[in-house]
Amino acid sequence: MFGATHHDQGELPVRRDIGMAGGRHLALLISLLLLFILSPFVVTLRFGVVLLNLAGVAVLLSGTYAVSERKRLYLAVLVARLVGLHIVHANSSQSSQEK
Repeated sequence: MFGATHHDQGELPVRRDIGMAGGRHLALLISLLLLFILSPFVVTLRFGVVLLNLAGVAVLLSGTYAVSERKRLYLAVLVARLVGLHIVHANSSQSSQEK
């Protein structure tokens, strides 16, 4: 119609730029699957809640990595998440010491 392309003969177009984005989304998928599959077994352990919290952090980080294509944005979000994680950890350890 607008010009002959190689996929007009029934071939599907090939996206060559999907490799890096596919890896990013694959990391998110794997971390989500691990969180959902392992959580019933991990929660019964002594530090199971802590391990689930760490798995949740991994999901958040891989989600951030999956959607960010700009490195500066990813680094800024990474630093903000680490600071937030430190604040949550400091608050939880402080409240456990008060008990």
